[in-house]
Amino acid sequence: MSVSIMTREENINKLLINLKDSAESVNGAALVSKRGLVISKVFDFSINTRMLGGIAASIVGPTTRLSNTLFESETFTVNTIESENGTAILMDLGASIILVITKPNPNIGLILFEMESIGKKIEEAMK
Repeated sequence: MSVSIMTREENINKLLINLKDSAESVNGAALVSKRGLVISKVFDFSINTRMLGGIAASIVGPTTRLSNTLFESETFTVNTIESENGTAILMDLGASIILVITKPNPNIGLILFEMESIGKKIEEAMK
């Protein structure tokens, strides 16, 4: 009898694959530290992950400050960036950020639901 033990990285990667596969419009997903390090990623396209991680992390500071100013909240929950070619959705998990990249006209509600669900599992895996 063979026992397979999944590492934390494999578990997170599997969760990101599940997130990517949760909606047809999702082109990829990544888990990024607040310092810009891409912890894990699954994309249907090639991208410079160092640049992606840096940009995602750089969005957190101003978004958090805006959230604090407008809503007296120390963190942001979700930030969406929409363009004619797709949408980037960032969700704060505390120590890290889930980033989802979509095709144009995604089902944002479904994707956010899946991000929340998988985000909780990722937080648990990170402990």
